[in-house]
Amino acid sequence: MIRRAGFALAVAGLMGGFAATSAVAGDNEKEQGRNSSPYVVGVWKLILDKNPKKPPRVDTEVRFINPTQLTVTLEYAFFELDGTFCGCDRDTFQPNKTTIYTMNDETTTQSPIGKTVFTCQGTSGALKSIVFLNNGQEIFLDETSQVGFTTHVFGDVDEDLTTHFLTGKVMTESGMVPVPINDETRKEIQQIHDQCNMVNGPL
Repeated sequence: MIRRAGFALAVAGLMGGFAATSAVAGDNEKEQGRNSSPYVVGVWKLILDKNPKKPPRVDTEVRFINPTQLTVTLEYAFFELDGTFCGCDRDTFQPNKTTIYTMNDETTTQSPIGKTVFTCQGTSGALKSIVFLNNGQEIFLDETSQVGFTTHVFGDVDEDLTTHFLTGKVMTESGMVPVPINDETRKEIQQIHDQCNMVNGPL
């Protein structure tokens, strides 16, 4: 469950160890309209060649940047066009770190509990990414934040397997959209995390 860490600790101190009532919140809803957020959304695209030995006809390179001094957990979930959840990957996100991956690479990535992290059957869909702190299974937004970029590559797709850097005939890049934090989006963040646990196991 998402809680505000400062609030939870203060109440716990006042109550002498009694459990605090859930407060699904984060401090950064005070700053709306900025380019970063604990929750960003974008689009993935992947069209594989009929010959499995050839590179994809279309692929997406995704980059997440941690603009804070916090070490947080990064979870990025994939959805079909109809909204069906179809995978999630998880990383430890250190200060100033850039996490880079491609959709084709995700199709062969296994989670810590042995599940394929990307099982989407379509050729495009939604990409939702969240960052958070945690205490056991409880997650906290607090001052967490991220910035994301997607690059879609079409034709003659080539991937550097060390850096996951894509090149191709046509390349388009766009920033992922920061989602304002409110009661409804906090519920969605919790649901994304719960779905990611099914693929990657508990924290």
